[in-house]
Amino acid sequence: MNKKEHKELKKSWALIIFWLKRKKRTIYIILSIFLGILLGVIAEALAEKAYINSMLSQGIIPVSTWGGCCYLPPIFSVLFLAGGAALGYVLGVRWWQLVYVEHRHWRMRKK
Repeated sequence: MNKKEHKELKKSWALIIFWLKRKKRTIYIILSIFLGILLGVIAEALAEKAYINSMLSQGIIPVSTWGGCCYLPPIFSVLFLAGGAALGYVLGVRWWQLVYVEHRHWRMRKK
């Protein structure tokens, strides 16, 4: 690799880093939404497990009538996913405000 190619490569990486810094808030909020959706899926699984355990403790064998894999109605899946995405968005915006705008995080505390 000659000097010109090396310089161009450094320039392209500098442009990528510059773009990422400008898009940092958007990426932060998108990742927060993704985390919220993952937490919604976990909450849905826990609710499904609680429902199945409740049915079994009553002596009822749960039967899936909603497509073979879920015992709760599909509207609950939608609600858990939408709720997780909404919670992720709200938390992403709020934590962006706290950490990057107000600088209220543990590294900024005065000793």
